[in-house]
Amino acid sequence: MHPSSYSLTRVWGRSLAVALVLVLCALSAGPASAQSKYASIVIDAGNGEVLYRDNALFQWTHGLQLAPESLDVPLIVHASNAATKLRAYAGVTRSIDVFPTLAGLCGIVLPKDRGIEGVDLSPVLRGESPAPELLAYSHSTTLNETLLDRLRPFPLVARLFSTGGVEGMWVRVRRGDLVVKLRNLDGSRWGIEAFDLESDPQERRNLYEPGNGDQEALVAGLRAYKDRLADAWAPLDPALPKDEELRRLRSLGYVK
Repeated sequence: MHPSSYSLTRVWGRSLAVALVLVLCALSAGPASAQSKYASIVIDAGNGEVLYRDNALFQWTHGLQLAPESLDVPLIVHASNAATKLRAYAGVTRSIDVFPTLAGLCGIVLPKDRGIEGVDLSPVLRGESPAPELLAYSHSTTLNETLLDRLRPFPLVARLFSTGGVEGMWVRVRRGDLVVKLRNLDGSRWGIEAFDLESDPQERRNLYEPGNGDQEALVAGLRAYKDRLADAWAPLDPALPKDEELRRLRSLGYVK
């Protein structure tokens, strides 16, 4: 039997917690400088993995299907200089919130004229303010011709990602436990999916209702988000030598 994604994810989460405890023990046994009251420790996961889930489109992977296992990853923070115990944060956060939040926990005031995006959530962690309602947008990997060629032996991937660039990109937004996606459904039709992660963490029941005001507002935001990505997206230089393109892809682990 395949182990369930849920069970392996729980093991992974416990492993991160154990890693934090080990780091804290090492610091407590180290030199005085390591025990500075200003020391903060952060354990982050850049992305998660879909391990095995029977209703997942692609098993043992990430980057294509915008699955909760890939996107909703833990961030563990220990701030020695926190005057009060930090609270667990159950709301939606984005990767752009990590930097300003860590700066806030360290007492660093960031300049407002440097174009730093994201929200400082340290007041929420300290219990000084309620959690803001944030929208977390994400998109699938963009595929160029080289990657499309290498994926053609895999029928399902080739069908659902027959077009490269931004045109073939899937997009997702999360607000609270509500997730809305715009994706290629079967190779010829694009459609909307909506899931409630609280009652359906493995995304088994599509709750999308055309005309539902809350959902349609998120759908409109998704379409605008994809339009912004299309305006900003720049493909690889077509004059780039093929061997240089492959070298860059190999350096990122996308091809062998």
